[in-house]
Amino acid sequence: MSQATNFGVPLSGPATPAMMAARIQENLDAFLTAHSGPSRPDYAVAGTIWLDTATAGRHRYYSFDGTTDHLLLSIDIATGVITYGPGLVAYGSAQELTEPEKALARANIGLADGWATQPIGVPIPLLDNLAGVAAPPKDKAYRYVRLSAGLTGAGGYNEGLLTAETVSGTAPLVEATAVINLAGSPINGRTIDLVNTSRRFLRAGSAGQVENDQMQVITGTLQRIASGYEGGPANNAGALDATNIANSNTLATGTNRINFTLNFNSANSPNARTGAETRSKNLGVTYYMRIL
Repeated sequence: MSQATNFGVPLSGPATPAMMAARIQENLDAFLTAHSGPSRPDYAVAGTIWLDTATAGRHRYYSFDGTTDHLLLSIDIATGVITYGPGLVAYGSAQELTEPEKALARANIGLADGWATQPIGVPIPLLDNLAGVAAPPKDKAYRYVRLSAGLTGAGGYNEGLLTAETVSGTAPLVEATAVINLAGSPINGRTIDLVNTSRRFLRAGSAGQVENDQMQVITGTLQRIASGYEGGPANNAGALDATNIANSNTLATGTNRINFTLNFNSANSPNARTGAETRSKNLGVTYYMRIL
């Protein structure tokens, strides 16, 4: 295993046959041993693949891009187990890369920054109320918007990214939209719903269709049956109900009648949970969306 002291052939002479033979042999040895050594050979150029022997018992093959070495694979000499970079494990093996190798592998494929791998246009929920949970950074080549109104001013998270922001209505019927304003974004100029402000749930199907809250129709019938001025049994159907009164007495005589009023209030239902809107049990999150 070796690296050539002088990689290449003499470009000026005179060179003796012995010198030429020695140089060629040295170059051949370097080729045959994958330019092995404890560090990258000085003569490496972009595209050079070399073998790192700095760690006893392990061979690591790197590809040099002209600036940085990228790990291709690592071989445990004793067991023959091969682990592949970036981060792929050899077939049938649980052998893992060392921590420095893992870090290098993650950096090579962008996994060191999880925000860099998210697709554009996907609302991402974040529990940013928890200590240690941070919003996507604003100083990268990729860009995110927070789907909230009121953040387009100086220093705001959405500064320079949204325009034509509109908020209307009163809770729970709030409408909040804005237009993406970022050159280079594949969705530049598109109108988006600022769901953190409008507080809309995301529902499968018919992407982009907006619906307000709604209850399924509930119907019922209540009919009082009377003979003359006597109260009698009641007929009911659907969601309304009444108890029949058997053997009722006379309720009114002469020209006087008894008027009945039926009141309905869901808040009076047993164990009712009522308010100004219809909603399911939920947990609040803050939505972000990648736009570049």
